[in-house]
Amino acid sequence: RLSLRTLITKRYKPTYYLLLPSGLLVFRSAADFSDWLYNPLHGEREREYLVKLNLDFSDVKPPVKGYNVTHPKPKRSASSSSSSSAAAPTTTMWTFKVERVMDYGPNIVG
Repeated sequence: RLSLRTLITKRYKPTYYLLLPSGLLVFRSAADFSDWLYNPLHGEREREYLVKLNLDFSDVKPPVKGYNVTHPKPKRSASSSSSSSAAAPTTTMWTFKVERVMDYGPNIVG
């Protein structure tokens, strides 16, 4: 269960994503993506570890009906590198949600 306080005070972490024609790959950082893409020493298991979330849009089976993506929205957040809270600079982070539509309703997956 979620409370309003949890939603408001949630600290979002920056991620890096790659949108493919058949799916979406979410990485913890751009460095993880670069490592996943260019490092020839990684096997399949190491590459799977670098991917935080892998959604395959082409393999939709019951009870999944499909996926919805919300429109990207800007969210202003305080910069994590600032040490003083009096005049903390803000940055704009774009957020969106991916919902898996099931028989019983939508589920947020990312």
